[in-house]
Amino acid sequence: MAMGFKEAEQHGGFKDVALWRGDLCALCHDGAVFVFRGNLGLRTVSVSQLRDPERALGMSRGSRWQLYLVDLEGALMLVRKRYESVDDEQVEWDVEVKVLASPEKRSWERVTEIPSHALFVGSVVSEAVPVAAYATSRIREGCVYFARREVEAVVPSAICEYSIEEDDMRYIPVAGGHNADVEPVWITPFM
Repeated sequence: MAMGFKEAEQHGGFKDVALWRGDLCALCHDGAVFVFRGNLGLRTVSVSQLRDPERALGMSRGSRWQLYLVDLEGALMLVRKRYESVDDEQVEWDVEVKVLASPEKRSWERVTEIPSHALFVGSVVSEAVPVAAYATSRIREGCVYFARREVEAVVPSAICEYSIEEDDMRYIPVAGGHNADVEPVWITPFM
């Protein structure tokens, strides 16, 4: 399957990329995932689709979607966060983490635990980190940490922690508040 940037526009363009097993993976706005395999000697690139689009573009206009790709020790993971404002005081959200179980069959399975690791995802970089490497911090095993400033201020915090096992989201206060006009980024995962 050959695909160029014009074809990618049909999927809303690229939202995130990740290096996975030496190949470049691209996540599109509609949830489709493509892998680009290049051969510099032959000056060729092949493209294959690892995941079908999840939803048509333009649907769920009341919802906000965040999608991220993360390589966890050779496993390609897709993190999806959906939230919408019900009223001025209540926000409904849904987080889902999936792993590519079979690249040959394009089979993705929902993750129910991430032993000894935590995922840090954001609009600039996403990373899987071993919790033991940050033993002095408050990083929790099996959690996804989001760094994202929401322009609409629907979500009350730019940093939040989602526990996969507990299916619970908690917002983490940041020194200085959240009024800065900058996107929070992970430099060194530290809580």
